[in-house]
Amino acid sequence: LATGDFDGDGRDDLAIGVPGEGLSANQRAMDYGDGTVDVLYGSRGGLSTARAEAWSQNTLEGRPRYYDRFGSALAAGDFNGDGRDDLAIGVPGERAVQVLAGSAGGGLTRKGNLLIKGEGSDFGAALAALPRGGRFRTLERGEAWEQRGGSPQGLVVAAPGQGLVLYVPGSRAPGLRLGRVREIAKGTGLYGYALG
Repeated sequence: LATGDFDGDGRDDLAIGVPGEGLSANQRAMDYGDGTVDVLYGSRGGLSTARAEAWSQNTLEGRPRYYDRFGSALAAGDFNGDGRDDLAIGVPGERAVQVLAGSAGGGLTRKGNLLIKGEGSDFGAALAALPRGGRFRTLERGEAWEQRGGSPQGLVVAAPGQGLVLYVPGSRAPGLRLGRVREIAKGTGLYGYALG
Protein backbone atom coordinates (compact mmCIF):
# COMPACT_ATOMS: atom_id res chain seq x y z
CA LEU A 1 0.00 0.00 0.00
CA ALA A 2 1.04 3.59 -0.58
CA THR A 3 -0.78 6.85 0.09
CA GLY A 4 -0.16 10.15 -1.63
CA ASP A 5 -1.91 13.07 -3.29
CA PHE A 6 -1.49 11.94 -6.91
CA ASP A 7 -3.93 14.49 -8.39
CA GLY A 8 -2.97 17.52 -6.28
CA ASP A 9 -6.48 18.09 -4.86
CA GLY A 10 -5.34 18.06 -1.22
CA ARG A 11 -6.95 14.66 -0.50
CA ASP A 12 -5.07 11.43 0.08
CA ASP A 13 -5.26 8.75 -2.61
CA LEU A 14 -4.47 5.05 -2.13
CA ALA A 15 -2.40 2.68 -4.30
CA ILE A 16 -2.87 -1.05 -3.70
CA GLY A 17 -0.36 -3.58 -5.04
CA VAL A 18 -1.73 -6.89 -6.34
CA PRO A 19 1.45 -8.77 -7.38
CA GLY A 20 -0.38 -12.11 -7.66
CA GLU A 21 -2.85 -10.92 -10.31
CA GLY A 22 -2.66 -13.15 -13.39
CA LEU A 23 -2.79 -11.35 -16.74
CA SER A 24 -1.05 -13.83 -19.02
CA ALA A 25 -2.05 -17.30 -20.16
CA ASN A 26 1.14 -18.70 -18.60
CA GLN A 27 0.04 -17.99 -15.02
CA ARG A 28 0.59 -21.00 -12.78
CA ALA A 29 -0.77 -21.47 -9.27
CA MET A 30 2.68 -21.48 -7.66
CA ASP A 31 3.82 -18.24 -9.35
CA TYR A 32 3.36 -14.81 -7.84
CA GLY A 33 1.80 -13.40 -10.99
CA ASP A 34 2.06 -10.66 -13.56
CA GLY A 35 0.65 -8.14 -11.10
CA THR A 36 -1.39 -4.95 -11.11
CA VAL A 37 -1.71 -1.80 -9.02
CA ASP A 38 -5.17 -0.44 -8.25
CA VAL A 39 -5.52 3.26 -7.38
CA LEU A 40 -8.45 4.79 -5.48
CA TYR A 41 -8.72 8.58 -5.42
CA GLY A 42 -9.81 10.62 -2.42
CA SER A 43 -13.03 12.64 -2.46
CA ARG A 44 -14.96 14.76 0.04
CA GLY A 45 -16.54 11.57 1.35
CA GLY A 46 -13.26 9.62 1.53
CA LEU A 47 -11.77 7.11 -0.91
CA SER A 48 -13.93 6.50 -3.98
CA THR A 49 -14.08 3.87 -6.71
CA ALA A 50 -15.62 6.39 -9.16
CA ARG A 51 -12.21 7.21 -10.71
CA ALA A 52 -10.45 3.96 -9.81
CA GLU A 53 -7.58 2.92 -12.07
CA ALA A 54 -5.75 -0.35 -12.68
CA TRP A 55 -2.12 -0.16 -13.84
CA SER A 56 -0.07 -3.08 -15.17
CA GLN A 57 2.70 -3.87 -17.62
CA ASN A 58 -0.11 -3.92 -20.23
CA THR A 59 -0.73 -0.19 -19.67
CA LEU A 60 2.93 0.85 -19.28
CA GLU A 61 6.27 0.24 -20.93
CA GLY A 62 7.07 -3.45 -20.91
CA ARG A 63 4.85 -6.50 -21.16
CA PRO A 64 3.43 -8.71 -18.42
CA ARG A 65 5.08 -12.01 -17.62
CA TYR A 66 3.82 -14.55 -15.13
CA TYR A 67 6.76 -13.92 -12.78
CA ASP A 68 6.88 -10.07 -12.86
CA ARG A 69 5.20 -9.45 -9.45
CA PHE A 70 4.32 -5.90 -10.62
CA GLY A 71 3.17 -4.01 -7.52
CA SER A 72 5.18 -6.04 -4.96
CA ALA A 73 6.44 -2.77 -3.51
CA LEU A 74 5.04 0.77 -3.71
CA ALA A 75 6.36 4.18 -2.66
CA ALA A 76 4.68 7.56 -3.06
CA GLY A 77 6.70 10.78 -3.14
CA ASP A 78 7.18 13.98 -5.09
CA PHE A 79 10.17 12.71 -7.09
CA ASN A 80 10.01 15.56 -9.67
CA GLY A 81 9.27 18.46 -7.28
CA ASP A 82 6.02 19.59 -8.96
CA GLY A 83 3.96 19.51 -5.74
CA ARG A 84 2.05 16.32 -6.63
CA ASP A 85 3.01 12.87 -5.45
CA ASP A 86 4.32 10.34 -7.95
CA LEU A 87 4.15 6.55 -7.56
CA ALA A 88 7.10 4.14 -7.74
CA ILE A 89 6.07 0.54 -8.45
CA GLY A 90 8.40 -2.40 -7.80
CA VAL A 91 8.57 -5.10 -10.49
CA PRO A 92 11.18 -7.46 -8.96
CA GLY A 93 10.58 -10.29 -11.45
CA GLU A 94 11.76 -7.89 -14.18
CA ARG A 95 14.44 -6.32 -11.94
CA ALA A 96 12.74 -2.99 -12.48
CA VAL A 97 10.87 -0.05 -10.97
CA GLN A 98 8.14 1.82 -12.88
CA VAL A 99 7.53 5.46 -11.89
CA LEU A 100 4.24 7.20 -12.73
CA ALA A 101 3.98 10.98 -12.40
CA GLY A 102 1.11 12.66 -10.60
CA SER A 103 -0.79 15.31 -12.55
CA ALA A 104 -3.15 18.17 -11.67
CA GLY A 105 -6.75 17.03 -11.73
CA GLY A 106 -6.03 13.80 -13.60
CA GLY A 107 -4.03 11.79 -11.11
CA LEU A 108 -1.35 9.34 -12.20
CA THR A 109 -0.30 9.47 -15.83
CA ARG A 110 1.86 7.36 -18.13
CA LYS A 111 3.14 10.61 -19.71
CA GLY A 112 6.79 10.77 -18.74
CA ASN A 113 6.62 7.22 -17.32
CA LEU A 114 10.09 6.29 -16.09
CA LEU A 115 11.37 2.70 -16.22
CA ILE A 116 14.37 2.01 -13.98
CA LYS A 117 16.19 -1.25 -14.74
CA GLY A 118 18.44 -2.74 -12.08
CA GLU A 119 21.21 -5.30 -12.04
CA GLY A 120 20.63 -7.02 -8.72
CA SER A 121 18.41 -10.03 -8.15
CA ASP A 122 14.91 -8.90 -7.05
CA PHE A 123 15.73 -5.23 -7.77
CA GLY A 124 12.57 -3.31 -6.85
CA ALA A 125 11.34 -5.80 -4.23
CA ALA A 126 11.32 -3.03 -1.60
CA LEU A 127 10.96 0.75 -2.06
CA ALA A 128 10.86 3.84 0.16
CA ALA A 129 10.59 7.56 -0.55
CA LEU A 130 13.07 9.64 1.40
CA PRO A 131 10.94 12.02 3.49
CA ARG A 132 11.22 15.77 2.99
CA GLY A 133 13.86 17.08 5.32
CA GLY A 134 15.11 13.50 5.75
CA ARG A 135 18.76 12.81 6.43
CA PHE A 136 20.71 9.57 6.55
CA ARG A 137 24.24 8.28 6.30
CA THR A 138 25.47 5.37 4.23
CA LEU A 139 26.42 2.44 6.41
CA GLU A 140 29.68 1.63 4.67
CA ARG A 141 31.26 5.00 3.94
CA GLY A 142 29.56 7.29 6.45
CA GLU A 143 28.51 9.74 3.69
CA ALA A 144 25.68 12.06 4.69
CA TRP A 145 22.59 12.50 2.50
CA GLU A 146 20.02 15.17 3.13
CA GLN A 147 16.63 15.80 1.56
CA ARG A 148 15.88 19.52 1.70
CA GLY A 149 12.28 20.66 2.10
CA GLY A 150 10.70 21.82 -1.17
CA SER A 151 13.10 19.86 -3.35
CA PRO A 152 12.24 16.63 -5.19
CA GLN A 153 12.24 13.57 -2.97
CA GLY A 154 14.69 10.74 -3.50
CA LEU A 155 13.84 7.05 -3.83
CA VAL A 156 15.47 4.15 -1.97
CA VAL A 157 15.40 0.85 -3.91
CA ALA A 158 16.42 -2.57 -2.61
CA ALA A 159 17.67 -5.63 -4.47
CA PRO A 160 17.50 -8.17 -1.61
CA GLY A 161 18.65 -11.08 -3.78
CA GLN A 162 21.97 -9.19 -4.09
CA GLY A 163 21.81 -7.64 -0.61
CA LEU A 164 21.94 -4.11 -2.08
CA VAL A 165 20.16 -0.92 -1.04
CA LEU A 166 20.47 2.01 -3.47
CA TYR A 167 19.56 5.69 -3.39
CA VAL A 168 18.19 7.45 -6.50
CA PRO A 169 18.10 11.26 -6.04
CA GLY A 170 15.03 13.22 -7.14
CA SER A 171 15.19 15.73 -9.98
CA ARG A 172 12.90 18.40 -11.44
CA ALA A 173 12.71 16.61 -14.79
CA PRO A 174 12.23 13.80 -15.64
CA GLY A 175 11.81 12.96 -11.97
CA LEU A 176 14.77 10.87 -10.79
CA ARG A 177 18.50 11.23 -11.59
CA LEU A 178 19.38 7.76 -12.83
CA GLY A 179 22.98 8.75 -13.51
CA ARG A 180 23.49 9.62 -9.82
CA VAL A 181 22.44 6.31 -8.22
CA ARG A 182 24.45 5.51 -5.07
CA GLU A 183 24.85 2.29 -3.14
CA ILE A 184 24.03 3.13 0.47
CA ALA A 185 24.19 -0.28 2.15
CA LYS A 186 25.10 -3.89 1.44
CA GLY A 187 24.54 -7.11 3.35
CA THR A 188 23.55 -10.76 3.17
CA GLY A 189 20.49 -12.85 4.03
CA LEU A 190 17.99 -10.92 1.83
CA TYR A 191 19.32 -7.61 3.12
CA GLY A 192 16.89 -4.81 2.25
CA TYR A 193 13.86 -7.13 1.97
CA ALA A 194 11.78 -4.51 3.82
CA LEU A 195 12.30 -0.74 3.87
CA GLY A 196 10.40 1.85 5.84
